[in-house]
Amino acid sequence: MSLTSLLGNRNSNVRAFFEERFPGTRKVTGEVNALLRGVETIRPVKNVTWTTMGIAFDYRMRYHFAVTPYQELVAWNGALKVSDSEIMVSVDEDAWVGVKALLRIPPLAPGDPSLSKETIESFFGSLDETLSEIQPAGRMLNREKEELLLRYCVVLAHFDACFRAKPSPTSPLFSIGKKPTVDDLLNLAEPHWIDDLRVLTQGMVNKFDLAAFGNVVLNPTFSGSSDVGGADADLILDGCLIEIKTTIRASIEKMHVYQLLGYVLLEYYDDYKLENAGFYMARQCQLVTWPIKEILERLMPDKPPALTELRREFREVAGIAPA
Repeated sequence: MSLTSLLGNRNSNVRAFFEERFPGTRKVTGEVNALLRGVETIRPVKNVTWTTMGIAFDYRMRYHFAVTPYQELVAWNGALKVSDSEIMVSVDEDAWVGVKALLRIPPLAPGDPSLSKETIESFFGSLDETLSEIQPAGRMLNREKEELLLRYCVVLAHFDACFRAKPSPTSPLFSIGKKPTVDDLLNLAEPHWIDDLRVLTQGMVNKFDLAAFGNVVLNPTFSGSSDVGGADADLILDGCLIEIKTTIRASIEKMHVYQLLGYVLLEYYDDYKLENAGFYMARQCQLVTWPIKEILERLMPDKPPALTELRREFREVAGIAPA
């Protein structure tokens, strides 16, 4: 089970740890929600698939800061998971290795939805070429290039979902045949999805000046991630852990605070030197962050122990969490 699954399970020892140690979530949620109450919310003109849109925007926002090689994307692992055969890579002149086997991705079972490896290779090769051509980091693209990149992000969101959960036969990925073309995949996004993502992207570009940040970590994982069956955050900017929220509700909830703090505590060895943490509310174009020490003071009824001590406590709990 992932961190979010464990936090959502009222019977898990991870959830019990957060409930017991950090009862003051209303102080944090109340402050953020008061700030957001009078802020305009960006709304799509028609219904959208919220989860897909949220993940797609996550990818677009990361491309604003840097281009990650596709082999490092969760979406790539999701694509490997649904590949109908082994995708091979060259290790040296004399050796070839199957990527699925290397990453210990299990083979498909009879009846599992799948795509041809040729489709997957073509899509990610095309993504690579497109990113190299348009260079999205740090800027809003012209309308044609921006909409093209957003279509790639929607497909990445679908592949991402395949990795995080059992691939569903009802996913749009599998609605267009076993060997769709790259254009078939890019056309999965409806026009009003792209319009909505473009508005969100414009707000994000206006908020985050790439030149203002020295150290950027995209999609970070933590030394304790494997203890909870997997945990990857969205973004670290100059020691500030940022979770991206694209909810239409202009508010955060207790579970959002627990999730953010969970990432901080899974950082057992302080590899990223985190100092601050918070949320980027994409539909409200609001960035809300606090010093980690301040968050702990608000969440805990008594003077909080050192962060190293809290991480040690959580490691004892997370180490016995079901994977």
